[in-house]
Amino acid sequence: MRIPKTLHFLLYITGLIAFQEIALRICFPIPEIENFNRINYQILASSNNKPSYIRNVKMLWKSSLDTESDYIYDLNTYGYRDKNWDLEKDKNKKRIMFVGDSFVEGMMADVDETIPSGFVEAANKEGDKIEAMNFGMMGIGLNEYIKLIVDAVPLFKPDYVFLVMF
Repeated sequence: MRIPKTLHFLLYITGLIAFQEIALRICFPIPEIENFNRINYQILASSNNKPSYIRNVKMLWKSSLDTESDYIYDLNTYGYRDKNWDLEKDKNKKRIMFVGDSFVEGMMADVDETIPSGFVEAANKEGDKIEAMNFGMMGIGLNEYIKLIVDAVPLFKPDYVFLVMF
C-alpha cells in the first residue's frame, strides 16, 4: 500500500516544525521565571518605550576615552552577565549573590576578571565550593539594588548576599 503525497507532505512539515522547536529551545532557552528580568531594575524602567526583556543577547560596550577596544558581553536568560542560573541551587555549594554596579558586572573586563569570578577562583584555591551569581548592572542606584535584592533573594535563595557599592 502506497502512502499518499499529502501524508508525506504533512509528515515532512510536522518533522520540520519539531526540529525547529528543539533547535530554538537549545539556542534560546526559556528562563524558569518569565517575569524576572534585568530591565525591571534599570533606571530607564520608567520610560514608555523600553523593551520588555533583555535576555540572551550580546551587549557591545565602547569607550573611546578609556580604550580603543570594544567589549562584547553575553547576557544570560535574565539579562545579567553570567552563566544561566537554575532556581534550585546545588546542595554541595554555597550560593553567593553579588549585587552592584558596573564594577560587579565587569564593564571593560573579561568575564573571568569580574568580582564574582575572582571570588570563585579564590574560594576554589581554599577548597571551598561556591556558586557566585553576578547581579551587577551599570548605572543603577540604591533603590534599584533594594528592589533587585527583594525580588531575587526569595527566588534564588542565596546563602550570602554581597552588596558592592562604589
